Amino acid sequence: MQIIEQNTTRNKSGALIEIKKGFPDRISLWADAYFEFEVTTGEASRKVQKRDLGLFVEFMMTEEGSDARVKWTPRLSKTFKDYLKNNENGKKPYMDRTVNRTLAHLKTFAKWVHKLRPFPLGDPMAKMKLLPVGSGLEVERAISAKERRRILDAADFLAEEGGMSKDRNRFRTKTRPRRKGYRGYRNRSIVYVLIETGMRRAAVTKIDLKDVDFKRHIIKVEEKGGLDHAYQTAGKESRRFRRI
Repeated sequence: MQIIEQNTTRNKSGALIEIKKGFPDRISLWADAYFEFEVTTGEASRKVQKRDLGLFVEFMMTEEGSDARVKWTPRLSKTFKDYLKNNENGKKPYMDRTVNRTLAHLKTFAKWVHKLRPFPLGDPMAKMKLLPVGSGLEVERAISAKERRRILDAADFLAEEGGMSKDRNRFRTKTRPRRKGYRGYRNRSIVYVLIETGMRRAAVTKIDLKDVDFKRHIIKVEEKGGLDHAYQTAGKESRRFRRI
């Protein structure tokens, strides 16, 4: 690409862009031109954008064996979104907010490329929808199934053996006494709510029993900014509050 004086497509500075004849029609080279002629953000933001676009190019090379622009289709974009959500290469899936950030950068980039040289099947990101993201934490993406199981098992022990005296020699022949004031079921409920709903720690400390709907299995709590948020539970989490 080069800047010329006459064309119909302008870049951010008002200069004009011409696509040279024979320009390699590859997404990686389009990305280089994108950062040279279009992106105006700071260095930190540019670094993140480059990483996100680079991730897509790597995915495209793996899937298609090429990063030719004509191979970027809406269906490939959908496959990339699924890859980010599930990440079948053995690594943990990306967080929903990370997926949305990557897709947003890709949408802007695809729109710019499509404006200069239309894709055969249309803008491949035009109909792409971002993931719905609530105020809860994405626990299922932050820990593995094995880690989740171990944490919940440990929480169950809090209700059964938590708060017991550590003096095994003194109470060798009888049941060790539990520390006065220890609330094992409460502690277990806190862990279950954190893991199963993604509720933030600060919000958990504000749970009031009157805000737990045992019939609909909903826990209402004040979140960041003073707004109320309703968390849906699997039922067993809300029932555990009855034993606190």
